[in-house]
Amino acid sequence: MSVFTPLNKAQIQTILEDYELGSLLSFQGVEEGVENSNFFISTIAPATSTNTIDEFVLTLFETLDKSELDFFIRLLNHLSQKNFPVPHPLGNKQGAQLIQVKGKPALLAPRLKGKHPVLPTLEQCEKIGSTLAKIHLATSDFPLERENERGIRWMGIAANKLKAFLSAEDNKLLANELKLYRSFRKLNYNLPRAVIHGDLFRDNTLFIGSTLTGILDFYNACTFNCCFDFAVTVNDWCKTEDGQLNETAMLTLVESYGRIRNFTQEEKEVWPVMLRFAACRFWVSRLVVKHIHPPTNKKQALVKVKDPEEYAKILRHLADKTYHL
Repeated sequence: MSVFTPLNKAQIQTILEDYELGSLLSFQGVEEGVENSNFFISTIAPATSTNTIDEFVLTLFETLDKSELDFFIRLLNHLSQKNFPVPHPLGNKQGAQLIQVKGKPALLAPRLKGKHPVLPTLEQCEKIGSTLAKIHLATSDFPLERENERGIRWMGIAANKLKAFLSAEDNKLLANELKLYRSFRKLNYNLPRAVIHGDLFRDNTLFIGSTLTGILDFYNACTFNCCFDFAVTVNDWCKTEDGQLNETAMLTLVESYGRIRNFTQEEKEVWPVMLRFAACRFWVSRLVVKHIHPPTNKKQALVKVKDPEEYAKILRHLADKTYHL
């Protein structure tokens, strides 16, 4: 999360006037992330009631337009109705969930409690595995579709732009991986599809102990194969500092996911390639942020650019060692 469009107290109060959420107590811009402007807002109920303090998150979208956001709002509504702990957008007095703030589309949602797991426990791994499987089942019949904008075609275009910035060794690694994935696509595997989260890293979840209290940032969600989404999650939740994968954590994730949704035989066959594809996708994404679209102003300079080498290490490890479901 981040702040590219600043707001002052009066502007926040004006926004809250269109909701029945009490009076503004405090607000804070959140200076981390790369795409949207976010604010934590605290309100207090009128003195005639219980003086309850409530917390919310206001998000201003810097790149997505209203037509694109309709997909995400309906997805969050869909998941909220099925009792997943997602930041369900609130409706204002007119019933509108999507509002305009300083010319930007915006959403106001409850702030979910909990913390991001830094070193996830096996209990937390078990919970995220089973929950991801439930999400895939819950979205397999979602009526809207959204294309995966960062698939193999995007990766190929990005690889060409990155050539001048990478070592000969890394250019060779990336070229070999892309060749592998293109060959893999020609096999036309019939993999189960759903609306996937696409970015279920630890920092997009909230826990209180072993209880999952929040699943955040669905703005990479798209209609794609479930196996890829699970591979994205495994690579992050099981990674170690030296670029290996913790096999105990991986086994916990695989077993907990598989208890809810059975892996197909084709998913089992493609799993080693899918782990590599997921690692390469985020390696390329981070390289693009670092070399092609680096922070260009003081506000963006506050954004933490994630280290691409973290995923290069995982990719090299996966090229040397094969894991199976």
